Amino acid sequence: AGNSEEDILISINTYELQPYFHSFGSITRKESLELQLSSDFLLLPSWNDYYRQDIMPGKLLEYIMIGKPVISLISGLEANSLVNKITSELNLGFAYEEANEPKAYYDLKSYIQYAINEWEVTGEISFNPDRNSIKRYEYSNIADQYYKYIDRI
Repeated sequence: AGNSEEDILISINTYELQPYFHSFGSITRKESLELQLSSDFLLLPSWNDYYRQDIMPGKLLEYIMIGKPVISLISGLEANSLVNKITSELNLGFAYEEANEPKAYYDLKSYIQYAINEWEVTGEISFNPDRNSIKRYEYSNIADQYYKYIDRI
């Protein structure tokens, strides 16, 4: 869902993923949250290249609050992105980095296969994030940090 559909469709067509893709187009914020809550995984595209490193997408903060496993797909030739670090630190799911090919592809494939097998056996996908570390990324804590920063200026 969203307004980046044209870019996404190029990749979908390139990798022949049409049978696995459904576009919701532009939807309301409420519809977006409902869709996220009904999902088994949340997919987060991001990037990390020479000119744009350590990007912190606001969508990652939203996904942390949703409380579902996150699969981050990070394009770019710079490894060790901020999204990857946070995903690992908080045990949010899996972060694929293009910079770590070809190993990253096989690790992502293994992660997804494990989750599918687990779901087929138990009807659930395990998700055990680090709840104490997540508190640092809650909006109230971030707002408090901004307030303290602005107050110092």
